[in-house]
Amino acid sequence: MPLSNAIKHRQALFNMPDAKATLRTIITELVERTNTDARRLRVLEQRSESLTAQMNTVEETVLKTKKDVSEQLAGMASELEKQSDRLEKVEKAIDEIVKQLKKTASITQMKELEEFVEIYSPLKSNFITREQAETMIEEKLKRQGQYHG
Repeated sequence: MPLSNAIKHRQALFNMPDAKATLRTIITELVERTNTDARRLRVLEQRSESLTAQMNTVEETVLKTKKDVSEQLAGMASELEKQSDRLEKVEKAIDEIVKQLKKTASITQMKELEEFVEIYSPLKSNFITREQAETMIEEKLKRQGQYHG
């Protein structure tokens, strides 16, 4: 069939009343499918935009949380360093106290010292002066008959 016959045959098909109705039905169906596909595409685009917005929000939240945690860790590290310095100062103070305590008298030494104080206490003991001792010696010697003074 030559080309001109094919064209005539097509024209004859399109000129038929049933063929026009079928063609309109097909075109209508194609338009409806295109519209449906366009609606679906819009819905998918909206979902995609929504998910993108949600992901951006989550990402911002994660970054903010990460920053906050980093700041808190830095603060805790600083506080830990301060506490470590304070602990070191306390340990040095304790060492100094121990050194000072080693220099002080023990309980036994204090008791010995207390006993010596009691023995030589002028309020509790009866001490005599040199003159009184000489007088007592002279008297004793006189009694024994050995003093010639």
